[in-house]
Formats: sequence, structure tokens, C-alpha cells
Amino acid sequence: MAKSRAAYGAGSMTERVPGVWRLRVMTDRGQVERIFRGGQRAARKVLHDLAGQSPIAVASDAAGRTFGQLLDAWLTHIEARGRAPKTIDENRREVERRITPRLGAVPVRVCS
Repeated sequence: MAKSRAAYGAGSMTERVPGVWRLRVMTDRGQVERIFRGGQRAARKVLHDLAGQSPIAVASDAAGRTFGQLLDAWLTHIEARGRAPKTIDENRREVERRITPRLGAVPVRVCS
């Protein structure tokens, strides 16, 4: 049976030594890394809880939001992460001039 891949933004889990797991996930505070001691099933549960705090997981709960609202949240997120002012300005310019006029009103649930 083929191994299935985890969803994007679900984080990663690596067994360092038997029973010791390194859990990593991106949150709005940056990359969070935790060392967990215990079984694989329990480590997966902790990883799932950590990933629930990630901006990607929050964005996936955007059932009633439009793509434009999601882009605004993303711009706020990259600004909070400390990206360079020029990078933020360029991204904002591209979003406002090119993406939002065409896709801003599209509901997120319609995008694939």
C-alpha cells in the first residue's frame, strides 16, 4: 500500500531515536519545533494540535471568505513575520493591481 502524503501545512514529524520525535510546524510566530517523547500515535496528535494553530490551517477554515480577504490576511501575516518593507510593498502592489481585481470576489471554497 502506498504511503499517503500529509496535507500542506500539516507540519512534519521525524523520529530522532526510538520514542523521541521532532515535530515542526509553521505558525504565525514562525517555525515551531517541539521534541516529544512517546509513541507515534501520541506524537501525531500533538503535531495535529500544533498545526491547528498554523496560518495555513486557519486559512483552510475560510469557508465564507473571499480570495481577496484571504490575500489581505496573508499580507498581514507576512508583515507580522518581519519581511522586508520593500518585499511587503511589492507583494501588496501585485495583489492590489493584478490579483484582487480578477479574483478578489471569488469565494475561497470555489478555488482549487
